[in-house]
Amino acid sequence: MRSRAANEDQLAHLTEIYFEAQHAAIMTRPLQPLWSFNDVVDALGGPVAVGRITGQTCAAVCNWRRYRGLFPSKYYFCMRAALADEGYFAPISLWGFYGTNENNEQAA
Repeated sequence: MRSRAANEDQLAHLTEIYFEAQHAAIMTRPLQPLWSFNDVVDALGGPVAVGRITGQTCAAVCNWRRYRGLFPSKYYFCMRAALADEGYFAPISLWGFYGTNENNEQAA
């Protein structure tokens, strides 16, 4: 089993965003990981800012935190773009998406 630091390093390395500069040069910027709902909200400027990004009220954002601790999945793409603009990324599971684990066999 790998350590969390090793996973963070690999994930940061794999999630570089390439920006095309004015003179067609390619620059890379590694994104910093955010692992919790609160970290994402703070990185985007608080509940009011997240509300502006998603078209929701500050109260709605606070309710997401209170009731589920997850963002609604329909806001994944707009929030992912906003996080990338700020130099961050977050796991897709914070939006309620979960990958499958093919190594675990499930009983029929």
